[in-house]
Amino acid sequence: HLGVEIDASRCHVEPLEFSVQLDDVAVKQHGEVLATAELAQVSLRSVLWSHVTLDELKLVRPHLTLTVPQGGGDDGKRSCPLDALRQMKVESLLIEGAGVELRQAGRQLVLDGVELKWAARRSQVNLQLAVKGGHLVDGELDLSLDRTLLDADLDVDSASVTLNRAE
Repeated sequence: HLGVEIDASRCHVEPLEFSVQLDDVAVKQHGEVLATAELAQVSLRSVLWSHVTLDELKLVRPHLTLTVPQGGGDDGKRSCPLDALRQMKVESLLIEGAGVELRQAGRQLVLDGVELKWAARRSQVNLQLAVKGGHLVDGELDLSLDRTLLDADLDVDSASVTLNRAE
């Protein structure tokens, strides 16, 4: 149980393909909207006792607004809103045209035009990220962020990252 409510204007289920398409999605927690997306497509690979594996997750023009708690959350309580995602594995993730807003005690990171491709095979993950721009605010400091590109391979078993491209 993730502790969130998901609203959508339309839901189309393909039972033979184990897939669902949701239009105009809103994810809420305690009445507060955490994320929206014009389109979310999900293909299920497997469901086990401890976790869910998605074959493919595609989000079109999502927007995420998240307040990140101070500290590491190691006060004995699970305080991070993303902790529930530890029970989920995603083989292929495609995010198109995202907006992200992260806030924490006087700090704010806003990213625009986020494009993300994630492909996982066993313990190997290829990650391609492009961000059109954004800004970081920390007190009186306000920094503009230019276009950013990143292509990296992650090896989960050896806990290593290989940067193929970073701009």
